Amino acid sequence: NADLIRSAGVLLVGDYGVPRMIRAARFALAANRSVFGDFERPQRYQDAREMIDLVEHLIVPESFAQAVTGAASPEQMVNALWSPSRAVICITCGADGYWYRHSDQRVSFGASFPVQAVDSTGCGDVFHGVYALGLSRGIPVGVRLILACAAAALQATREGTQSATPERLEIDNLLAANGQCRLFSKHFGAPEMTTRSKLDTDTAGGRMPGSTSRRRLIGLPKIPSKGSCDGSTCT
Repeated sequence: NADLIRSAGVLLVGDYGVPRMIRAARFALAANRSVFGDFERPQRYQDAREMIDLVEHLIVPESFAQAVTGAASPEQMVNALWSPSRAVICITCGADGYWYRHSDQRVSFGASFPVQAVDSTGCGDVFHGVYALGLSRGIPVGVRLILACAAAALQATREGTQSATPERLEIDNLLAANGQCRLFSKHFGAPEMTTRSKLDTDTAGGRMPGSTSRRRLIGLPKIPSKGSCDGSTCT
């Protein structure tokens, strides 16, 4: 749908229905819209190669990148998948963080957040979704990736898929507990309080509710109530 693509800031493509995806990606690029790719199955790489070459923002798991490049390290995989048409490429490595490159800059590393993983189902989808949100709002790439990584880390601490998706306040609490700014509030405004958000806020203030507390599961320290922010860390 041409009108739908025009109205969106970002087009997310994958390796399903590749011919239609290619047409949509070409239209999005012609309309000056960002094309963002989610690919996980290396056995589909050759069929989707033309599609992948059109993707400006490519975020793939280490297993996919290693299989299609044969490179020995994530840093080498990033460079092997880089092309002049890319805006960003990121290799996700689970608990070992992520490696990324944007524009013509060198490959950089981003650390993961320390959590107790329960179920990795949906972590990749959450990472991609939060990154796409940040991309659509024009947020800097480094911030996009931090938010995406924090959201994926929280997703891993509970079972399920959509029902386990973290809320904005939870992501901000995780960031603050790890010495960083509440980046969601900084870039999107203060999130609304919900029942699940209130649980985490109560716990952050030192009040430990029942056994469903995810702060006990994640093992986060108490979040300070006051502090200053320089844009990257909180003190």
